[in-house]
This record gives sequence, structure tokens and C-alpha cells, in this order.
Amino acid sequence: MLAQAKTRKEYKNLMAEMRSSLDYES
Repeated sequence: MLAQAKTRKEYKNLMAEMRSSLDYES
């Protein structure tokens, strides 16, 4: 499914952004 793959990629990017912001705050 194309939509599923896209969501998976966006989810991965989202997790990376959240991890970056967490590292930045602490």
C-alpha cells in the first residue's frame, strides 16, 4: 500500500524530529 509506506516514512521523520527536540531541550 502506497499510503501506508508514506505514513511509515513520515512517522520515521516525526520520531527523528521529536528525538532532536528532546535532545535540544536537555
